[in-house]
Parts: sequence; structure tokens; C-alpha cells
Amino acid sequence: MEKSDEIDSKIHSGHFTYEVPPRKIACGVHHSVAVTNLAEPLTYLSDNSPPVVYGWGRNVYNVIGCGDEVRAASTPTKIDCHDFAKLPGIYEVACGHSHTLFLRKNRHGPGGEVFGSGLGNRGRQGYPNPNADEDDTPEVEDIWFVESPRHIPIGSVPIVRVVCGADHSLVLDLHGLIYAWGMNGEGQCGVGRSGDVFAPERVVMPTVQGGGQALVAHMAAGSRHSMFVSAKDGSMGSTAGGKVYVWGCNASGRLGLGHDRNELAPVLVEALLSCKISLVAAGEAHSGAVDVSGALWLWGLGSYGRLGLGEIMDVPLPRRISMPDEARVSQLALGSFHSVAVAGTGRTNCLYTWGYGEVLGNKMGGIAPSPLLVALEELSKAQVLQIAAGPYHTLVLMEDGEIITFGQGASGRLGTGSNKNQKVPAKIGPYGFATKLKTAEGERTAQKRPLEHPSEKTLKKALSSAPGSGKQSWEIACLECGDMFSCAVTWHGALYTWGSGARGQLGTGSLQDSWVPKVVRMPSGRLVKSVACGREHCIAVTYDGNAYAWGKGDKGQLGVGRNEDTATPKAVGITNALCCAAGEDHSGAICRSESENELYMWGASELGKLGLGSAQLSSTDSPPACVRGFGKADCVPISLSCGQYHTAVICARKSDTEGDRTGRVWTFGGGWFGKLGHNDMENQYEPKLIQSLVVRIRSVHCGAYHSCALSYEKGVVNDNGEMAGDLWVWGRNRCICEHENAKVPIKFMQIDGQPKVTCVATSDMTTMLVTSAGLVYAWGDNRNGQIGLEGGKKESPQPEIIGNLPQPPILMCAGPGHMVVYARNKAMLAWGNQSCGRLGLQEKKMEKVLFKPRMVRAEWGSIEAMSGADEEGEAGKKVTAAALATIGEAQEADAGTEGSVDDGDEEDFQSTKENMLYAITSGQKVQRFSTMQTMLREEPESNKISSLHKHEKELKKLVESSVQSLATVPEKERRLSVVLQERVEKGIVYLNNVLQHHVHKDPERDRLDQELMARMPSYEELFTVLQLQISYLASLSMTIKDEAMAEVFVNVVCAIFADLHDSRIRNLFILLLQLMTSKELEQAKHIDDVFQPNSRVFRLFSFFALHRFHFEEVIHPLMDCHKTDEQGQPVTLMGAVTYKTLEKGQTWSLEFGHYLKSPSIAAKLKEQAPQELRADFTKELDMFYDFFKVDVVSSIGRLALAPSFWSFFAFCRDSIKECQLVGGEEDEAGTEVELKIAEPLFRLFLNGIMLPLLRDPKKFGGKEVGLLHCEKNNSDGDVLFNLSTVRDAFEDLTVPGGKKRLGKIRARLKPEILRYLLERSANASNAEDPESAVMVQTLVRHYDREPRSIYVPTSPLVKFQNLLVTNVNKIRQQSGDPLDEVCRKIGLCSEALVKEAIDKAEKGSEVLHRITIQHRFLFTERSMTICQVSRCTVPLQLSAGGGKPSEEGKLSENVDVIRTLKEDNNNKVLEDLFRSLPPLRSSNFLSLKEEFEALLKQCSQNPTLEEMLSQGIQAVGDLIETETSVEEVLEAMAAVILARNRHSRYLQTMLLGLSRLPMERDRHAEAIRRGELELKAVIEHSKTMTVPDRISNVAKLESAILKGNDLPFMLQKQAARERTKTSHKVVRYKLEELLSSGKVLECFSELETVQGKVYLTMWSVDSDVVVHVGLLEEADFMLEFVKQFKIPEDVIKQLPFSDKNDTTGLPLQGPFIMEWRSLELAKLLKEVPPAD
Repeated sequence: MEKSDEIDSKIHSGHFTYEVPPRKIACGVHHSVAVTNLAEPLTYLSDNSPPVVYGWGRNVYNVIGCGDEVRAASTPTKIDCHDFAKLPGIYEVACGHSHTLFLRKNRHGPGGEVFGSGLGNRGRQGYPNPNADEDDTPEVEDIWFVESPRHIPIGSVPIVRVVCGADHSLVLDLHGLIYAWGMNGEGQCGVGRSGDVFAPERVVMPTVQGGGQALVAHMAAGSRHSMFVSAKDGSMGSTAGGKVYVWGCNASGRLGLGHDRNELAPVLVEALLSCKISLVAAGEAHSGAVDVSGALWLWGLGSYGRLGLGEIMDVPLPRRISMPDEARVSQLALGSFHSVAVAGTGRTNCLYTWGYGEVLGNKMGGIAPSPLLVALEELSKAQVLQIAAGPYHTLVLMEDGEIITFGQGASGRLGTGSNKNQKVPAKIGPYGFATKLKTAEGERTAQKRPLEHPSEKTLKKALSSAPGSGKQSWEIACLECGDMFSCAVTWHGALYTWGSGARGQLGTGSLQDSWVPKVVRMPSGRLVKSVACGREHCIAVTYDGNAYAWGKGDKGQLGVGRNEDTATPKAVGITNALCCAAGEDHSGAICRSESENELYMWGASELGKLGLGSAQLSSTDSPPACVRGFGKADCVPISLSCGQYHTAVICARKSDTEGDRTGRVWTFGGGWFGKLGHNDMENQYEPKLIQSLVVRIRSVHCGAYHSCALSYEKGVVNDNGEMAGDLWVWGRNRCICEHENAKVPIKFMQIDGQPKVTCVATSDMTTMLVTSAGLVYAWGDNRNGQIGLEGGKKESPQPEIIGNLPQPPILMCAGPGHMVVYARNKAMLAWGNQSCGRLGLQEKKMEKVLFKPRMVRAEWGSIEAMSGADEEGEAGKKVTAAALATIGEAQEADAGTEGSVDDGDEEDFQSTKENMLYAITSGQKVQRFSTMQTMLREEPESNKISSLHKHEKELKKLVESSVQSLATVPEKERRLSVVLQERVEKGIVYLNNVLQHHVHKDPERDRLDQELMARMPSYEELFTVLQLQISYLASLSMTIKDEAMAEVFVNVVCAIFADLHDSRIRNLFILLLQLMTSKELEQAKHIDDVFQPNSRVFRLFSFFALHRFHFEEVIHPLMDCHKTDEQGQPVTLMGAVTYKTLEKGQTWSLEFGHYLKSPSIAAKLKEQAPQELRADFTKELDMFYDFFKVDVVSSIGRLALAPSFWSFFAFCRDSIKECQLVGGEEDEAGTEVELKIAEPLFRLFLNGIMLPLLRDPKKFGGKEVGLLHCEKNNSDGDVLFNLSTVRDAFEDLTVPGGKKRLGKIRARLKPEILRYLLERSANASNAEDPESAVMVQTLVRHYDREPRSIYVPTSPLVKFQNLLVTNVNKIRQQSGDPLDEVCRKIGLCSEALVKEAIDKAEKGSEVLHRITIQHRFLFTERSMTICQVSRCTVPLQLSAGGGKPSEEGKLSENVDVIRTLKEDNNNKVLEDLFRSLPPLRSSNFLSLKEEFEALLKQCSQNPTLEEMLSQGIQAVGDLIETETSVEEVLEAMAAVILARNRHSRYLQTMLLGLSRLPMERDRHAEAIRRGELELKAVIEHSKTMTVPDRISNVAKLESAILKGNDLPFMLQKQAARERTKTSHKVVRYKLEELLSSGKVLECFSELETVQGKVYLTMWSVDSDVVVHVGLLEEADFMLEFVKQFKIPEDVIKQLPFSDKNDTTGLPLQGPFIMEWRSLELAKLLKEVPPAD
């Protein structure tokens, strides 16, 4: 219901009204804060409970307020503060860069008090350092911060609002006046002076008409400026309010005053006097305001499109911004590089963003210069309540309290549990303030929740989560092992069991063993929340609080009232169960009572393991009994574990909050080996606290002879957001890796580096754990191979690494003879003894014991399970005639009530559809008619044929109108150029006639240069054709037999597609790779022939992967030796090699002779004989094997390659399948058949990425790739030696057979990489389709007037020319096609010219030719089509079919680029029937025909259905007659569904992409308009024919005939020449020296070939710095002008605060020509003298 009074809309005072509600969410640089009034989803806190404050992100200087022991929180974490926990609670929050403000105030009270957390220096906290030394002063003080949110004294002033700038704060008192404190270097505090303000001081308020001071209706603070809106005062008249006042830094015009002078006190923005403003917002360097009519005004720095003008420009005065559909803006938030607004009409509001980066919430990324709609419908049906914008992320608060986030995820600032960037919106959860909730009763609830186990809260949240932000219903939530069976529970509450069923422990009603997981039917279809496995029995807790048991029951362990076995779930005599546990023959559960949790135990009571006291030891048939004794200790049980003869319970204090459900450990039962932890071996018959274990424990695990506990450490998580802590162990020495029994808990320290632990599992004598880095260790009993040790080793006294796991486990369990894990990639694996089917493998193996993890058959992820076909119910119900008669009506009713579906049900519905489609895509087969019915019914309306045809027409119309619009562009541009030619050239002719100066002739060119220059127009035509139609290059690649010419081909192709930063070029290159792959596969006879090192595809893929565009996602994750995890452990391949070499002193080699050549070993040879080192060689070789099994697999698994990689791999995988190059047996290395299909991808990955990096570590681990800080380590002799051994091992992996010595590595590592490649490529279905992307980008680029060029050296150019001309008859599409024509124009280069070019190349004097590419082909061809061979959008005459556009027809008739769906559906009759009929029970065509006939007899009242059934009977009869199998028909129907889904996604993608065209069209029109205005001014001047002196001087100095369009360039060039001759006002640097010193990391474009002659000259203009890039001779006289650009003041001031690894590309706008290390650039800019 509506709860409008939950958040204030206004604050009323005797004098003024503050219009804007208090901020319940806030963003800083690295953190976020939110206030919530929810106890749980859909439930408000009680009226006597204060709101709860959550924070997340980096907690440096305790900026969040969680305590300095919490370094970071990647999920919302409650801020525990004594003052926050009592009424009235926190009312408003605000975030600065390093500090946070909290306003504690009653909603209905007059004012409140302010609390602060974070850094305190320079006045940020509004009071001096309370712990300062006597000699400290505010100006010179040590860094200090607030340990817990602390009150900020502001006298007796009642505060009603707070805001934060980057490092200053503003608060508003009840009288409408502002107080400020903090950094004030540029007057941002508004106190009339500069200099930091160390205590709250009143802002100098302006005087208004009538003599009074202005009051405040709204205020905002930016990075270094502030602003407010004046409030209406009754004594001043109605015109007093709505004015904007600003003060502080005015760089880039951010104050909106028309100048750039700073202001030390509030100044009126006169440009906004014509409208009445209601609210304002301030960003890093821009500002905004919204007037009472909802119009938006912005001003300030315009780079990156942050102003939303549709173009990049600074605006010193407020300018009105157009919103889509003229929507009225109601909220505004500004970040550093982006802007966010809420706009709409009435109750419907939408979220819009513009600017730059992931903070925009759309998939496209990059710069959005105009407002774009952010889609939130899939995440929430509620309206937007509030927004907040930080420098790098955005928060959105919905009316139901849900918080949505997107942006850069570093430091956990998004709160999603991950540090990954989030381009599209994602839910955090209900951690915000709610104003509107819908409950079952339809009214507000205020219930006080009883105690709950934390896992229950997680499960509830997961069950209601959306597909993109929570768990999928088929994912595993709980995993358990018994003696010879296993269990798994999905997040949707389905329970699966497999293994031995002799005592009924599978719960399926059968006593037979099951080798595959089978679903357990719970009574009344209840959903299972958790399960526990004893030796041969099970206990399950359902979501309604009931407990059920089955299996062996002779000792009363089932708790069902009978001591006998049962094979189906029976109710246990308890209610309100939260969790359960099971031992060998006893069980337990924690239940909820009216006031607290209670522990119930039942079963065998020997040795006191029930904790009921010594009096009840003999009873085994008693019902569950409550264990007393916890209440006396003021604690309640929250979790338990049962071992063979003992029990452990975690108890929390009753005073603990719901979010902190950890506690101390109590134990009872048999005390052998000290496993109870009480420092003795005595049995304990009642619960007893382990006094020595004082840390907080989050989970406890009991083995037969030992116990383990995992501690809770607040804020400590791994990179996947999983909690991590220390492992504590006690009990038998063999089980805990100790020499003696441990009678009290001790910290487990047997793993090198003592890493934190995320997950633990125990069995009788085996323990397994996962470290925070994702490594899996196990120790103890190995008689059944459960530790993975081969060779007859029965146990391991020390932790052993479990290899061959594709991803780190998130769940795991251990039985006495087997292990099962569930990994991050949703794969379940098992190993150990597979008798009775306890491993549940996809394929039954011959061996009894499996030492390597194998895939478990995931029945829970099958299509049948997702569709509900595995469940009883509707499929077994009898269909009545009355039901059949209303089928049509029911469908109409369903359609009419679609909008009333509950939000949670809709999310589950959407999740099911996506899961089923993904299952079919990944190769699963539909097995039942009822499953196909579900798939057809759940097919989205947008996928139906009628909708697809509608969208096809809509898209075709949009493309045609776009092309029609493009047809007018050339005329507009031609008109501009013609006027320029006619008017301006007259003046230039006059200018050249009156100038009396000798004109120098161009220097003589040699014969080679002359010929190439003469052919340049033909070269431009040639390379345009080759870039547009990639099929020519693909065909040419297959004609080359000579290796030298292959090298030329690869080099020229890389030059043609060098600019991978251009998305169009990048997608064209991917299409080229795909086409070349298809051609290579056509010639391959065996899978081993594909992607060998001499393959052209391999070479081009390597260029693509190692291009600088992919440095951060390919090279840095492998070669950055300083990148570590939370525990400081290296996470990259290079980091691991460096650590093992320099820290551990390891030396690796595959051969003993080579081992002796290592620098460190060679030094030992001076004192030891070679043979004395052989033992060390063998030992370190074993260490090398461990390194490969763990570190190499881990580093490769962390690679986050771009979607384009995986889409290409997926294409290769599918193409290899179609070519049927894979046999049906394992190869010599034991590679499984399903993995062999990835062998070519394996070679591509190793040869294209891994080996090039390892062969040149100095290049790929140094400054050339932005890793300057790694150069020292990467150049160490021992590091390079070990790296060469790693390289040798990788090279051996690519050779069939390889070295025997590497058999261990090959057997483990190769399958891991193969699985990694297959699994990741299988998930590439959501990657951007390069074909459709090219089509959209082709249209968009026609509005781009910037020329596109490529650079080709002389030698490759002439060789490639001859190669192409020689083979043109083989690669042309038909005689006389464009390639054929241009090759005739160019002809062959003579042998003499080729030799001359080669000689020049060898001497290093060859020329780099710049060749312009025509990317705007519609302006010349007037046609566009998709080539059926290359799948590229090309002119009609370049397509495979050839032809020329129709001259007489309309332009649209020559445009054919829309894919249409072929209606090739032979099973349409069955498809329509399956959608209409109730669930079918048939499993074959005979029974289906009989079922149709039976239904036909009952449907006489429904003629439509009667006709459909008659047709269906005929269709089924035809299938029976043709002996078609059910599998064939279901597979064909599934293929049709997938085809419709793919086509629907294609249409939606195209429509979204083409929505950019209007913005590009408007931008182009504005450029033409500006050009016409400038031209008018030139024309007016040309009429007088008076030549300004500066133009005359330029012409004389240039000594050349000028052209009109050369004038601006020449004027700028001459001005730069004059500047370079000045003295102390400029600084000059040689580019070559900047590159060698690492200050400049890389230069691009033509600078690469002339680095030795390029100088950078810098000088100041106002507060900015101008950078001139030019070629100078020895006399410092500028010969050539390359580029000149400006670095604005705000960028100059931000650079010193960059991180050490940050880089800056220059110029800031347009394509980069060089990349700087940001801190080095900041140092150089300081050396530039100030302007006059």
C-alpha cells in the first residue's frame, strides 16, 4: 500500500520550505551508503525501531563507518553505531571522497544532529584531531580518521539537511542558513575567504530585495564548488524564491557565470533569472538545475558528453537540455563524467543517463552525448524513488526499497558481492528506504521477526531473486554426502539423490541403487530448504518449517515414531524447523519457538551424543527431545553438525542482530582424542561451551574423530564475494595434520602462506577445504581415492591439492569413500569410490575408484526438470469435456490478466524460459511431449511468428528511412564545399598574385616513390574494397603456399584492420576470422590439421588477442607480476613464477643438463658437483608439476576475455562439429571424446596468446603494455629461466605425444584448459552478433566526416600488390567486379621496383604510406546488401551475387539488409496443438494418436479444437507411417523455437542499434550548420579582398600556393612556429626520450616511424596547457606540424591524484596519438611556466 509519510517530501519552517526529500542513498568515490526502513523484503521495521544504515565499498580511513578492521565490503554491511541504534535514527546521508555525513533526526521533529566518519585532515570532520600531539597544527598534522561515526558539534543549531562535496561539507539549519567546513582552497565553503575551514562556519549569505538574507530551498556540493536555490519568503513576495547562487571553483565555467573566475561567496546566476528553479545538482566539473516546469539546464565542462548537448563542448552559461519526448525532469544527480536524471509524466517516471562509461547503465558503453533511457523493467516493477551519482558508479532507489546499481565495480563500490564492472543495472537487494509495499494482506506490516539462521534469509532472497542478480532456480543450494549416497537441493527447493538405496536412503520409494540423480517427491509438493545425510538416512527441512526423514531407522534416527526403515519421506515430530544435521545413527534440528530457537535431538544416545543427559542413554525410540541448557548462558542455537559419536552446536547471543548470526561452539558426546575440544577425553552428556575457542564461528563440521570450525571475520571476502576466515581444528592427530592429538581448538597452519578459508567439508577421517584463492586441499584417508592420490597411497598426513577442477567450489561434501563439489561455473564433480553409483557420473566408468574429478550428471539442470515435467500433478490429471470446451476462453482470459501476475512469479517465469533455451543451446535434448508443451507455452510473445513479421517490417521501414536520410547528406556537404570553392578561392588567387616571394619546388622523388604516388588513388580504391568485402582476403589466404608471401599477407591484413578501437573494424575483423576458419576447415582432413602454427587464422587471431585494445583483459591478467588477492598471494601467471622464483627460491627445468645452466644453479656448481644436485632437480621438478596443476590453471581461469573472443571460439566449435572431424575414442593422452572438439581452440589459445607472451616477457611484461612496475622482476635471470621452462612445457602441450616427462602435466592441465574453453564458449550466446553490429555501424559511420586511413610500408605494399594481381582470377567473384577492375588499374610492380623496395626496407629508409579508406560507400553506390559469403554489409556490386544498383528504381529497392525468418516448420500442426492442450501423458506416437482421438471425442463443443485435433491425428499418422522417431520430431521443434528466439534477439538488437541514428543525424546537421555560419563570415570578408597581415605573413613564410581549406592549418602552424622560438615561456621534450624513460608508454599513428624527430612543446594559456607535437631540425626550427591540443585546468589538477598504474591518452578528445603514465604527465605539466 502507499505509505506516503515514510519519506518527507518537504521541510516546513516559519520562514521557508525545503522542497526536496532527504537523501536515503549516497555515493562516494569508492563507497556507498543507504538508509532502510525494512526489516526484510515486503516488511517494514516496527514503529519503535530506528532505520538501519548500510554501507559498502572500500573502507579506507573508515569512510563507511564499519570500523577500521573492515578494509572493504562488497555487499551491504550494517553500520554498527550506538547512536544509530536508538530513535530517532538516521534521517539523511551524504558521501564525500574520503568522508561521510549522517543526519540523525526525527521525521516530524524540527532538526537534528550531524555525525561524521572517515578522514579528518584539513577540517573534513569539522573539529580538530582529538588525539593530536601538542606540536600538531591544523596545517601540519598526521593523517587521522574517525574510528566510529562521531557527533560533529555545530552549537545549538538544529540541522535539517546535509550534503558533501569531495572534501567539504554543507549543512542547512532550521532557519534556512548554511554552515560549511572542510577544504576551501578555491572558496567552495563560501565563507568569504580561501583556506581550509576547520569548524562549522556560516556561509556568507547574499542579501535579497528588502534587506534580508536569502534562505535555502535546496543545496548541492560538487568536487570544488557549491550552489543553492533560494527559498520563497512570504515577506519578500512571490518572486524571491527559485534563484540559483553559486560559489567556489569556476574552471570550465562550472559556476555558470560566463567567466572562469573563482568566487569566495555565493553569487547569483543571472542567466537563470528568467525561470524559477526548484532543485540543483553539482558534479566534478559541471552543474545543473531543474526549473518548476521540469526543464533541465546544464553548464560547465562538456568533455565526454556529460552535458547532454549531443556534442562535446564546454558551456560557461546555463543551457537548456532536450529530454526525449519532452519528459519533465524531477530529479538530477551529477557524477564526474556522467549525469543521471529521473523524468516522466505523472506517476510514470523513467531513468535517463548520459556521459561516459559503465556508469550509464547500458550495454553500449563509450560516450553518450545525449540522454539515453536506462531499462529497469526487468529488475523492478516499482517506480524510481531516488538517484545518486558517484564519480564511477550510479545508485537507484526504488519505491519498494530495492537498490539498483551499475558502473565500475572496483573496491566493491557496487555492493553486488563482486569487484566486476556492471554495464547494465543489477539489483543489490532491499537495503533501501521503501515508500510503497504490496503484502498479502494489502496493508503495512510491522512484525518483529524471530531468530533465524542466516542461511534461511539467503535462501528466501535467492528464491525471489531475478535471473540477472540472484540464483537460478536449478542451481544447487545445498550439497551433502552419506556413506554410499549423495544429495543435492536446488534453489527452487527440489531434492535429488543418487547412490546406494539398500536402506531406502534415497527417498524415491525404491531400494535399488541409482547411478544418476533422481528427484525425491516430497509430501504435498513441499519445497526443500536444506538436507542432512547420516550414514544411511536423510533428514530434510522444508520451507514451511516441517522436517522429513527416510532411510535406515533401527536406532530411532528418523524421529518418525517407529524404529524401522522407510524409503519415502515421513514427517518428523517437530515444527518450525530451521536447519538439521545427521550423524551415523542420530539426528538433530534447530526449531523456532515463540521466543527463541531450540535444539531437538533424537536417535541413538550412546556416549551422550544427544546431549540429553546420562539419564536417557538407553532410549532409541523416543521422539525428538529438546536439549536444555543454552538459555542459562543467554544464547540460542543457530547451527549444528553431527559426527559419528559427537555433536557440535553454534550458539549466538540473544542480543546479536539478525545480520550477525555467528557465535561460540558447544559440544557433547564421545570425547575420544579430544574431539570435543574441552582439553580432555571425557564424554560429555550435556552441551558444554568450548572455553578456549573465543573467536566468532560461522560453521562447524564433525568427523568421526575430529572437529573443524570456520571463523567469521567481518568484511573478509574473496574475489567472488564469498566470506573467508580461519580454520580451527581439534581431535585426532592423523585427521588434523598434527603429531599429537589436539584436545583444544588450534588454528590450522599446514598450508603455505596460511590462506583464509571459504568452505570446509569433513567425513570420518578426511577433510577438504577451499582457500580464498580458490585452491582445494584435502588430507586424511585415501583408501578410496578421495584425496586423488594414485599409486596405492592409503592416506596423506599433509594437505594435498585437488587438481582438475574447472572452477573453485562454492559447495562441497565428503563421504567416507567419495567427494562431491559444486563449482562456480555451475558444474558438479565427484571422485572416489563409484560403487552403487554414489558419484552420479554422466558416464559410468569401468574403474571402481576414480582419482580424478568427473562430471556429475546434472538432472536438476535438464529441460524436463526446468519445465516441471519431472513433477507429478497436472500431467496425471484426467481432462474433462468441460475443460476442453473452454480452452480457447482460458487462453483469452490468461492474456487479459497477464499484467496481474505477481512480480516474483514473473521473475521465476522469465528465469525458467531463459534456462530452458540455454539448455537446448548447450546440446540438451527434449525427451517428452509435455516438456515441449511447456516450452511452447512459455515462448515469449515477441518470439511468435506474427510478432517477428511485425518487427521485420518495422526494421525494414526504419532502415529504408535511414538510407533515405543518408541520401540527402552528400548534397548538404557538396553545397558547402561548392560555395567555399567559388568564393574563397577567388581571394586566395588574389593573395598569391600580390605576394612577391620565391616559391620552392618540391624535392625530387625517386622512381619508386613517383610510381607509388601515381598509383595512390588506385590504392585507396583497392584497400577500400578489401576492407568492405572481406571474402577477397579470405579467399586470397587459401591461395598462398609460400611462407614469405604468407608473412606479407598477414602484415598487410593487420595494417588494414589495425584500428581495433573502432568497433566497426573490430567486428569486420572477427567476420574475417570466421570466414577464414570456414575455408581452413574445408581443406582439413583431421582435427589435428586445424589451427596449426602456420595457419593464417592463428597468426591473425594472435594479432587480435595481443592488440593494445585487449591489454587489460588479456596481457595484464597474465603478466602483471604485482597483482595479488586479498591475502597478498599472486593471481597472475607471471606473478606466480616471480613469487616461486624470488620468494621460494625454486628453479625449474625439464632436463637435468638444462637445469645446471640456471643462473642460481650455475653459482652452486662452484661448490658442488653436478650429480649432487640431481636430487634437488627431481624435487624441484615435482614442484614445477604442482605449479602447473595449481597456479597455471588458476591464472588461466581468471582470464576475463571479451565476449568477442568467446563468440569466435563458439563459431569455431560449431563449425568443427559440422565438419565431423572428431573421432569416437580417447586419444593417447586420454582426452575425453567430448573435449577433443576443443583441441583446435586449445592450439589457438596457446599459440595465439600464451606462447607469444612467454617468448617475449620483456615486451609483454614491461612498459610497452603499461606494466612499467613489472620490468625489474620480469628481467631477472632466474625468473626468465623459469619462465622459459613454462614456455617449453606449453610448447610441448601443442605437440601430439610430447615428452613423456610431461605426461602428468598433459593429463591434468590439458583437459582443464579444454573444459575452460568449451564451457566459456558455450556461454557466448549473449555476445554481440558481429554481422548485425557491422550493419548498424556502417549506417552510423556515414554521418562521420572524419577520414579513415591505414598505414602500409613500401615493401609489403608492392609485394602484396603483386600477390593480389597474380591471384585475382582465383579470388574475384566474377569477371569485371570491383576488385578485378582496380587490379587492372594498378597492374604488377616490376621486379626492379620490388628489389628497390626490399633494399630500402633493409636499410631502414622505406616510407610508411598513408592510404585513405572510403567508409561512406552509400554516397557513391546508393545500394546496400548483406553478402551471403562474408556476411558483411557491402555495396550491391561487392556482394557475392554481384550486380549494380537500379538507376530507375527507388533507393529503398537497392537496400536489402534485413534478415527474414524462413517459415520452414513441418510440425506446425503439432506445435499449435501442444500449445492448446493440457499436459500430455504419451511417450510415443501410437499413444499420442490414441490420446488425440480420445480428446477428439470430448471436444464436440469446441469446433476449433476439434479441427486442430483432426489435423493432429492425421499428422501423427503420417509420422508413424514414415517411421519417424519421437526424438527427431522433438529435436526439429526445438530447433524451430531456437531459430525464432535468435531472430527475435537479432531484431531487437538491430532496433536498439539503429536508435542511435537520429542522434548522429542531428550531430551531423549541427556540424553543417556551424560550417555554413563560418562560411558566411569568410564570404563577407572575401568581398573586400583585403588580406589580413597574418595571412600574408603565413603565405610568405610557407613559400607555397595556398588553398582555401589550408588557411586554418597554416595559421595554426605559423603561430606554433613563433611560439617554439620563444625563450623561457615554453618547455620542450623529445618523444624518443619520453618513450625510453617510460613516461610515454606508446605512440600511435604516423608518430611510430618518426619518433627520433618528434618534439613536444608545451606552454600555458590562462590556466590550461597547450601541447604542440611537431618535427624539428637541429636549429630548433619547426619543419612539420603534426598535432596541437589543449590540456584543460581541471584535468591538470586531477592528474596528481591518479593511481600509480593509471594512464592518460592524449589528446583528450578524438583518437589518441600517444599514451602517458598519468603521474609522469602531471610532473611534466608542473614544469610548464605560467602564462603572462
